Amino acid sequence: MSQSDSGRQEQPHLSGKTPVEPALNGFMPSWLPTGTLQGVVMFENKPRRTKVRIEAELYLDDGSQILCRIGVGQGERLSDALNDERQFLPVETMQGQVIILRKTTIAKAVQLDQKIENANATDPFEILGVPRNVSDDDLNHAYRGLCHANHPDKLLAAGMSQQFVEMATSQMARINDAYERIRSLRKQEHEADTVN
Repeated sequence: MSQSDSGRQEQPHLSGKTPVEPALNGFMPSWLPTGTLQGVVMFENKPRRTKVRIEAELYLDDGSQILCRIGVGQGERLSDALNDERQFLPVETMQGQVIILRKTTIAKAVQLDQKIENANATDPFEILGVPRNVSDDDLNHAYRGLCHANHPDKLLAAGMSQQFVEMATSQMARINDAYERIRSLRKQEHEADTVN
């Protein structure tokens, strides 16, 4: 071991050179033994999830309302942000102020920029969001994904209002009907092909 100008002992590195502690940019407090931080990563370089902002109107328990933007992960919904494991939810007001809300204070949340394109759709492929030439495996995967996302029991367990549960029940009926219509259509096509 060698002694540095500051009087502290330095641990020799395997290469024979003294390692520089990258987390402290070469500064090592005298009370911290040399080599303590060797191999410690302070900030991992994990890829950050892309967030999108959803505009929403939040109705709070005290009767007040907040127009805000809520950041959610790509492909996630407002309900995902409201039902994740966090107890608090950061929201940005339309004036740009960030407020941290306790989720239990939110009585109702309404997404303002909803895109309900297939709400009036009658085509079963459109309802399930799949092309007409979808494989049976992909059809089953799409069906199960929609069932998982829209199941009324999931909303009931999350404490959502009866209105949301009824909406989800109606949506599940449409999803089940569309899936059965496609299966019936494919069964008829298969029987027609075996006859010919």
